[in-house]
Amino acid sequence: LMVMDVGNTNIVVGDTTAKLAGTLEDFQQPVRTSDEFGIILGSMFAYSGMDMKDIENIIISTVVPPLLVPLCNMCKRFFSITPFVVDREINTGLKLDYDDPSQIGADRIVNAVAAHNLTDKGNLIIIDFGTATTFCALTPEGETWGAIAPGIGISTEALFQKSGQAAPDRTDQTPKAICRD
Repeated sequence: LMVMDVGNTNIVVGDTTAKLAGTLEDFQQPVRTSDEFGIILGSMFAYSGMDMKDIENIIISTVVPPLLVPLCNMCKRFFSITPFVVDREINTGLKLDYDDPSQIGADRIVNAVAAHNLTDKGNLIIIDFGTATTFCALTPEGETWGAIAPGIGISTEALFQKSGQAAPDRTDQTPKAICRD
């Protein structure tokens, strides 16, 4: 089983044997074609000593809908597999208690399912530090709700853009003279 976590900044790829693990960084500019994704993954497989033919199933979790078509086409062309795509319509056994369930990202769904299945089923808080920082509360009964905030990178960038002394490139705002009575 190969899994792909497609975020706003990176794509993380792995398999259930833990032989294949890698990250495609800054992949969106320009948006890659299915062939480019296939070639990149082929290199990852070669490096890990795995054969792409060993993959029997693929799961894709994405918060970047425009990448779904090239990634699905890549899966069909290079693996001869139609991937399973995680979305809010799948039956996870969890109760997604959000004001607008259509806004729940697939990343938050898989985080909640993994935490629920890999722990002792106590009350949990799941924090995912990505482009956005997401918080998810999960009860032993599978009820989940949460919040989303700007990620560390976005917050740091905003700090430097919006605060005069923190921004090293804002020397133009240094006072030219000191005012005196």
